[in-house]
Amino acid sequence: MARDLIKAFLPEDQDRVAATLDDLLPKIIGDYTFVGGLAIRYNLLREGEKIDRPFNDLDLIARGPESFNAELTEKFLVHHFHVDGPQTDFRFVFVHKSTGVKVDVFHWKPKDPRTMMVRYLSPRHGEIMVSLQSLSTQFAVTVFDLETMRQRGPVDPKQLDDAEAMEPFVMGPAANITWGQLFHGNPALTLSEALEAAEMRVASQPKSFRKEPWKSQDTSYRCAKCTYSNVFWPIAPMERVYDLLGYVEIDGENVI
Repeated sequence: MARDLIKAFLPEDQDRVAATLDDLLPKIIGDYTFVGGLAIRYNLLREGEKIDRPFNDLDLIARGPESFNAELTEKFLVHHFHVDGPQTDFRFVFVHKSTGVKVDVFHWKPKDPRTMMVRYLSPRHGEIMVSLQSLSTQFAVTVFDLETMRQRGPVDPKQLDDAEAMEPFVMGPAANITWGQLFHGNPALTLSEALEAAEMRVASQPKSFRKEPWKSQDTSYRCAKCTYSNVFWPIAPMERVYDLLGYVEIDGENVI
């Protein structure tokens, strides 16, 4: 089971994922849990399903920058750094200098996510226990994002693909509890209704979906939400990020 964390990815992506995790995991010193693609891929693999989509990035949630050792910048470039404030939530994006893998760190959401600990056999560090978000929580968060992110712009259709892949395994009390938490106990739609509404928008509002809407070729872009003066997490020049990713990430919001 220890290697299943990596086997959840396509063979051509597994070495890059493993190398990135090997440099990332020892630098996490506070509360965190992996969400998004890693959590979805691993949990679906346990159910006998596998996502054949190429790997994009790693996503996790954390309490704040204090969850990471500043030595992280030895192996990663900082792309976005947003602090908590009236107009922004904590968000941290960094890119591995060797593998080119992007890591998105979002604010802790929901308040009490259901998590699980998974054994990961690191090639360099031995066995490490890795925190992953449960499939029920991830399903509710994915549908929540489908419902709310469209207010800020187009949503990547992979969000809907992932929600539909998870649905057969998670519809039940746990997912619905998380759904209620995300809307502070007062959702306008049930979880199943929200997913059905998203599926209907594919036909009725096709422009509300667009593949990878956050990607840009504009290396002159500067994010207004980033804290450029932070001495511990210096923002890398966009040109350096572009050299690793082949794009820069605009806005830094509409991606999980």
